Amino acid sequence: MIRKTVLAGLALSFAAHALAQASSDPVARAKAAIEARVASGHAVGIAAGVILPDGRVEVVTAGTSGNDKRPQVDADTLFEIGSITKVFTATLLAQRIERGELAPGTTVRQAAPRLRDWRSPGVGDVTLEALATHTAGLSRLPKDPWLAATALLSRQGPYGGYSSDRFLDFAAAADSPGPGPHGYAYSNYGAALLGEVLARREGLAWSALVRRDILDPLGMARTAVDTRDEDAALLARGHDDSLRPTGYWAIPGMGGAGALRSNVDEMAVFLMAQRAGALAGARLTQQPRGKAWDRNETGLGWVIRPGGKGRILWHNGGTGGFRSFAGLHEATGVGVVVLSNTSTSVDDIGLHVLDDTVALAPEGRKPPLWRFGVMAVIALTIVWTAWRARPASRVDALWAGLELALAALVLHLLAPWGWMPAFAWPAFAAVFAGSLLAVARRAMALPWREPGGKWRFWRSVGRGFTALVFAACLVHA
Repeated sequence: MIRKTVLAGLALSFAAHALAQASSDPVARAKAAIEARVASGHAVGIAAGVILPDGRVEVVTAGTSGNDKRPQVDADTLFEIGSITKVFTATLLAQRIERGELAPGTTVRQAAPRLRDWRSPGVGDVTLEALATHTAGLSRLPKDPWLAATALLSRQGPYGGYSSDRFLDFAAAADSPGPGPHGYAYSNYGAALLGEVLARREGLAWSALVRRDILDPLGMARTAVDTRDEDAALLARGHDDSLRPTGYWAIPGMGGAGALRSNVDEMAVFLMAQRAGALAGARLTQQPRGKAWDRNETGLGWVIRPGGKGRILWHNGGTGGFRSFAGLHEATGVGVVVLSNTSTSVDDIGLHVLDDTVALAPEGRKPPLWRFGVMAVIALTIVWTAWRARPASRVDALWAGLELALAALVLHLLAPWGWMPAFAWPAFAAVFAGSLLAVARRAMALPWREPGGKWRFWRSVGRGFTALVFAACLVHA
């Protein structure tokens, strides 16, 4: 009994010591947070790099890369960093402002008058500073039907079929967002337009411009839009919030908003150059430009978070299967980059490392209730459709089967299976198979075509739509 009491006391003592160390040491906080996140089943792999005031970079990792060629996660593992890319694009603008080539109030039309025949009034009247600070009054994404259509059928994410020429054609012809002033409204549209304007005015693609002016000067050889063949084994595989593997995103037309891939090693270099002002334009990006949300302000690209211990400059990012965070604490000199190959936010980890008063998100958090509601509605729809199906021919039965398969695919894509009990997926498969069998049995005694059947316009339209959505779901399954 005494031995058990002593052992329990020692365990509590060690736990208290570990907690105390984690609360005062940013590296310990990072290690504890990412290990807990992976252990709880909320992430497959995470790499974090903590930049200490003396310039040392401590790397901590947990989990796996999801890439069978190189399963370990380390400082070299490549991740899609998503919208952290916007800080690079804004830095390109700041460099040109410092050199006197452009001004914050320069409009799109003035910066690139020959790039397109900009509609007047239109998006060409928006200033470059407004694009970099999300105050241009532009929507989050271009309201271009072509973007929506290509997103349905692209295997490379929602932007994979959207070219820069198509994007610029749309922006040049778009209505004006109005004279403003506009409040802060986060816009991939605006950041991407800024990147394209800056690059095209110099006769380059955005990827070439960021390579020439930021990546190469900092020696960030592996950071890029496209991963080099020799680095393929370093590229982590993305996962959704149910830990299912996802595809990579290509962003050919809106690269300045989120196309870069990078690793902890090279992102630490970027953050240290920002912290020291060693990168041209860095200091200018960090100046407050206006209110963002709550108490946050916006710089050029950076979000500026006030705090009792000093300002935090930060930005996050996310693609289909990745999440990222990069930040600097001005007063302490600590910086951090957190890269994850799972679509669960790591913002809380990054902010907690920089400021121990920021709490980590509860590990028991679940997907929003609406997702479970949608699951239930779709499952009931499958059963109801099979029960009500009265096909007049085997062709009708085939279309009814396709509708059932479409509903099942949508459910498969939307459902947070990682949060469901183990029997949930087999039960769903059994319900779908039973429904399909019920329709098939009714079709056995039917002719292939309805006798005397007539062509019906709206039925044909409905079937065409079903086939299109089915194809789109197959692409993303």
